[in-house]
Amino acid sequence: MKRFFVLLLFIINVDSNAQILINEFSAHKGVFDENNIESDWIELFNNSNQVEDLSNYFLSDDLNNLEKWQLPNILIEPYQYIIFYASSRNTQFYDGENNFYHTNFKLSPSEYITLYNNNEIIDSTFINNELYFGISMGKYPDGSNQWCYFNNSTPNSSNLNSVCFSDITNQANTNIESGWYDSTQTIILEPHLNSTVYYTTDGSIPTINDILYNQPFNVNENTILSFRSFSNNKLPSKINDRTFIFEEDNHELAVFSIHTDPINLWSIDSGIYVSGTNASSDYPYYGSNFWQPWSRFSRIEYFDKNKFKKAYENIDLEIHGGWSRAEPQKSFRIDLKSKYTGRLNEILIPSKSNIESYNNFNLRNGGQHTWTDKIQDAIISRIASETNVNYMAYEPCITYLNGEYWGIYGIREKIDEHYIEDNYGFNSDSVDLLNSFGVLIGSDINATNTYYSIINEDPESIGFYELFSSHWNIENYIDYFIIQTFIQNMDWLGIAWGANNIKFWRPQTEDGKWNYVLYDTDGALGYFGQSYYENYLSYAMNPLFTNEHSQIFNHVIQNQVFKCEFANRYADLINTVLSYENVEEKANIIKNDIYNAMPRHIDRWQNYDNLNGTINSMIEWENSIDNILDFYSNRIDPARYFVGTTLNLNGMLNISLDLFPVNSGKIDINTISINNFPWQGIYFNECDISLNAIADSGFSFKYWTDFNDNIISENNNIQTNLNEVVELKAHFEKCEDILNVSIYSENNNIYASLISSNDQNTYMWYQNDIPYSTDSILYQPPSGIYHLEVSNNSCSITSNNINYNVNIDELNDNLDLNIYPNPFVSQAVLDLSKFQNQKLKISITDIKGRLVRQYNEINDKKFIIKKEKINSGIYFIEVKSQTTINRIKVAVN
Repeated sequence: MKRFFVLLLFIINVDSNAQILINEFSAHKGVFDENNIESDWIELFNNSNQVEDLSNYFLSDDLNNLEKWQLPNILIEPYQYIIFYASSRNTQFYDGENNFYHTNFKLSPSEYITLYNNNEIIDSTFINNELYFGISMGKYPDGSNQWCYFNNSTPNSSNLNSVCFSDITNQANTNIESGWYDSTQTIILEPHLNSTVYYTTDGSIPTINDILYNQPFNVNENTILSFRSFSNNKLPSKINDRTFIFEEDNHELAVFSIHTDPINLWSIDSGIYVSGTNASSDYPYYGSNFWQPWSRFSRIEYFDKNKFKKAYENIDLEIHGGWSRAEPQKSFRIDLKSKYTGRLNEILIPSKSNIESYNNFNLRNGGQHTWTDKIQDAIISRIASETNVNYMAYEPCITYLNGEYWGIYGIREKIDEHYIEDNYGFNSDSVDLLNSFGVLIGSDINATNTYYSIINEDPESIGFYELFSSHWNIENYIDYFIIQTFIQNMDWLGIAWGANNIKFWRPQTEDGKWNYVLYDTDGALGYFGQSYYENYLSYAMNPLFTNEHSQIFNHVIQNQVFKCEFANRYADLINTVLSYENVEEKANIIKNDIYNAMPRHIDRWQNYDNLNGTINSMIEWENSIDNILDFYSNRIDPARYFVGTTLNLNGMLNISLDLFPVNSGKIDINTISINNFPWQGIYFNECDISLNAIADSGFSFKYWTDFNDNIISENNNIQTNLNEVVELKAHFEKCEDILNVSIYSENNNIYASLISSNDQNTYMWYQNDIPYSTDSILYQPPSGIYHLEVSNNSCSITSNNINYNVNIDELNDNLDLNIYPNPFVSQAVLDLSKFQNQKLKISITDIKGRLVRQYNEINDKKFIIKKEKINSGIYFIEVKSQTTINRIKVAVN
């Protein structure tokens, strides 16, 4: 590592006579800013007897952009220090005593920090990938050329106050990896030259006071192993952890193994899992340690359902939840804080496979249902996933705590700024996220203005609906209130007590709209004793504890346009997503996922510590799930009834739909699509119903008839008011102009083979079901699944799908590209020297053709690509100039 560092300095020609120098830095936090947020930092030192002006200096973490962040117009006194917060916030703040200067970048391992001035790199350093939390790197003595590692960092003061360590000890190897075993295993630890290894088996961090490894040893029962290497004049290595599980099954569930010092859990003074000395004697034992907002350094291993170890990360471990904190099996918050690595780069929840990296997540015990069914909130989340509501996804797992089986949990997303960025693409630094008690992220100014602008506007005025929809995502708003009132969530909106379990967010853009997030529905479906005949729509309009959210809802529901949208959508959802059949299917899927694992879980927690608040048998557990479904089936008719009566909609009527011939199309009714016929649904009077007949490929729409075949309309899109029972049939006919279309690939292009009696055809290509091109031929497209839709007048026909993969060997024959290293771990250099004086567009796609990253108007000779937020795998880099398209395959490790 040191040889590489010296080479780096030589290559980039650092000015060894410079007066302003990089003196110390940390890429793993270590200082707190004006908001008490921990940050990466860079310390500069004036190694001269002159006052220096810093305004012409630049700091950067990008060799392609040495002027990335210009230092502010400030002076630094002789032999003085100044720190800059590498937070990416690009701000300055003065609190009356201290200045806080924030750069526009953060620090990451395996990248460079440069100090630049007058077209010259004044100083530079490489961030060693072996650095870890609690360690900084700096010069010893100040301003010298000797770099050291410090386990006691000294921001804004002399490095002479620290001990200079020459290096970090290399980690030891082990012959046995974490996993499942059926027989005794012999553990061999392999230290590097001139180092010794110490280990523990209780989750604590190894020190030189723990067990010295000097010979192999055997394990034949569930064991965790933590080991660390030590050397003279070097810092200890990173901690290594292993989990060995014997003669137990994961039942095809993902598994987490948490390693932490037992003191973090069980100390009466500081343990996060215990009651401590200040606990109330009454449930839920307020004052207990587990009610404190404490977090403890820990480590976590993640295994997929096939028992393959996929990730190992440092974390902060916290207790999660409301009253369920008082249960024997508690929920955990897993925080991958950026002072460690900041992300767990795996798909934890397959139903959200687009999220491949997590900053944090929760392991939920089932909340208030941990002693009954464990899965009610998961069922409702799965239902919500088919609506416009923001929701916390769910995936079951098994957890081990310091090697001890800790039972079944649900992997759940944590609703914070990272949730918004991961799910909806808005930068986590540019959102407002609030709950009913105040600001979580950002500001409440827009929320306050929104409240008053809506409340002060007459809901019957012409501009009210437009005003409301300019502030709120209407589809999200309607679905959120439908679900919450339908399931009768008692622990929400001030219905029974304070305005609990409300979170809403918006992007900080000029037209950013508010969205609700659904979470914690434990108090729904009669769980706290409510009857399915209670009118929760009325409760939401006028709850026991009135609040801004209920006031807005009570106001907007008086608008006729919104009221009918709300009523029609309510009917749409009850007829489809909220139908008993759909909910029963979702419940059975989740139940079956954990069914085989439940006996072990029940055995683990049954009558734990003489407490009876747990599941005592499989029959009891299954009955609890049946109770959810029984309540649900009885809830549907009262829910419909209360919509009609509360909104004064004068009753309900049936609508029956069919089509002819069979398999010739579909019918959209309001917001839902019907594909199986004949179909029947129940809707409300006094609100128009929208119907749209959509032809399948190879058919065109003819007309609507009633069930007696009397023609009603020749328009495929019609509206009807339910004054009486409606029976409608959509008629289609086969296309004559376009007879057949198929697609095929050849020479890295995709072509269409078309049989048609008409030359006036239009083309729409789709890549992964997303519109891609209207050209007749696709030239050198990226990898993906393609199909073509050819249209003529009212008729269209769709081709077959082809799974197209770029033939990289053919493309490489004429490549003007070179990338090195390939494969790469942290970053790679793309050589663009053959594209002189051209502005280039660079795109990175994965093997499925999905765009991962894009750069526009690049005209550098060499371009650095960083791994940050790119998962390991194979990728294609496309460089597009005005005249050529070149691609190269690269592997990221």
